[in-house]
Amino acid sequence: MRSSFHRLHTVLFIGFLLLGGGLCVLHTPRSFSEMENRVLTAFPQVSVDGILSGQVQRDVEKAAGDQMTGRDYFVQLATGARYLLGERQIGGVYIGTDGRYLECVTEADISEKRLATNIMVTEKIAQEHPHIRTTVFLAPTNSVVAAELLPEGAYTYEDEAVIETIRAGISDAQVIYEPDAFSPEEYFLTDHHWNTYGALKGAGMYLQSVGMAAPAGGYEVIESEKPFFGTLYSKAPLAACRGEDFCYPQVENEPEVLIDGKKGSLYDDSFWDKKDRYAAYFGGNFGRVDIINHASGNEDTLIMVKDSFANSAIPYLYQGYSHIIMIDLRYYNSSFKQLLAEEKPGELLFFYEMSDFFQDENFSKLLK
Repeated sequence: MRSSFHRLHTVLFIGFLLLGGGLCVLHTPRSFSEMENRVLTAFPQVSVDGILSGQVQRDVEKAAGDQMTGRDYFVQLATGARYLLGERQIGGVYIGTDGRYLECVTEADISEKRLATNIMVTEKIAQEHPHIRTTVFLAPTNSVVAAELLPEGAYTYEDEAVIETIRAGISDAQVIYEPDAFSPEEYFLTDHHWNTYGALKGAGMYLQSVGMAAPAGGYEVIESEKPFFGTLYSKAPLAACRGEDFCYPQVENEPEVLIDGKKGSLYDDSFWDKKDRYAAYFGGNFGRVDIINHASGNEDTLIMVKDSFANSAIPYLYQGYSHIIMIDLRYYNSSFKQLLAEEKPGELLFFYEMSDFFQDENFSKLLK
């Protein structure tokens, strides 16, 4: 009897393995998971050398997991099980008491050496160009703004200590950091970025700091038809999460846009109903983006060294300038010194979310 049971158990186990393997092979492989927002591992080309080195076996193991039939369902199931067991830090993100997703940035994520380098580079540029009005605008991390919504036992980095270090090291540029000015409702529920209302407030804070009027608000908006699931959701997808609304401000006198020297646009509407909806601003992030406003009465040029937080602020900023040049150091490899010499900007703005500023590894590019 027991022997028959073991045989049945073995047959069922082997059957499930064969069924799973067969489904992986037979179903159409995917190169990208929209839900997880990442590239999936494909099954490798088999070679003798690859087998002998063990690389083929390792790649097959990764691909089998990534190409598993129903993977999205099982990822949601696993995340949901952890949530029901009481976990609120899943996949490197916190799930807040109101269900929102919050960035898990701690003291361990701060490299004192990198922070010191970024401060030094910023101060050096401001000192060498006293004729350019230089500002460092730091958007607060969503987990700092929504600290009261963090789950029990969660913690984040000491932003007050970081900003004190930044202000102590940067004396030739204005530093703007006002976390108390923002509310959790001005950030997305499932993404680390601020929403269009947070972007409006941030843009207004900067414009007022340089003596210009803040945008009046009251913009008509373009609303996405499908619910939005952001990058933080992709790290811990819960089936119970229904997503959120996503809207973009409609603008008048849309500017001319050049992306790495080629014609572009303020919005790339091909992203309006894709999962990565935030990429509709310009179509993503690029080394250099020029925004040229032919209707502006201000002849000044603003050069902005930025992360992706700046993208959603541009619809509220560009009206005040004839030319804005956005530089993303992740993709920019030209001479920044030459850019300053050629463009002769009136203003230079470092526009970063706080944790991006102290984690950016590319500031040395600015010294070229």
